[in-house]
Amino acid sequence: MTLSFGDSPAVHSPKAAAQRTGMMERAAELDIPLADFVKGQDVFFEKGLQNKKFHVANGVLDADKIVSLPKMKSHGLARMTGAVKNQFGCIPGTLKGEMHVKLPHVDDFSRMLVDLNNYVSPSLYVMDAIHAMEGNGPRSGVPKAMNALLISTDPVALDATAARMVNMNPEYVSTTRIGMEVGMELYLKRKSRLSETRYPASSEMSSRLSGSLQTM
Repeated sequence: MTLSFGDSPAVHSPKAAAQRTGMMERAAELDIPLADFVKGQDVFFEKGLQNKKFHVANGVLDADKIVSLPKMKSHGLARMTGAVKNQFGCIPGTLKGEMHVKLPHVDDFSRMLVDLNNYVSPSLYVMDAIHAMEGNGPRSGVPKAMNALLISTDPVALDATAARMVNMNPEYVSTTRIGMEVGMELYLKRKSRLSETRYPASSEMSSRLSGSLQTM
């Protein structure tokens, strides 16, 4: 099994984005190749409640298992972008704009994201909330130190927990609400089990908190 990484940003090429963030250099040091997120194939998802057809990047289709690495950020349309919405990066870049045009209503767009997430079905979600974003996200917000990593096999439970961390009702996040409505595992706080691990401060992470979310 070969470990690879990738994402399809809305602007710039996957390689250019990886170079700009420093991931390309680090991946080269670890001999981890960049997967193909430029080209894709049409796939059909009969279980989709709203969207039953997607054009998905080859890098996703070639993978045996997927670990999704969302960033905790505010979002102008969906209020918060997290574990469920992260799979939008599996759609090759230029097609993202088309989907926004076809699905201008936030609930329709969120149902598409829920269907896409259920198709891709990552094995694990690791949310980077060491430095989150607040304000006019997802591109023009302000960095906000949250000093946490959230880890779960359940994207809805993870996103709901992230919302509570910023004093937001999870039901205000359309992907979380719709994910709960279609039965995407855990959602309510009382049904989730939280565990917390603390680490000493370092130059790379000035925080003392790394949290993990486990599902029952």
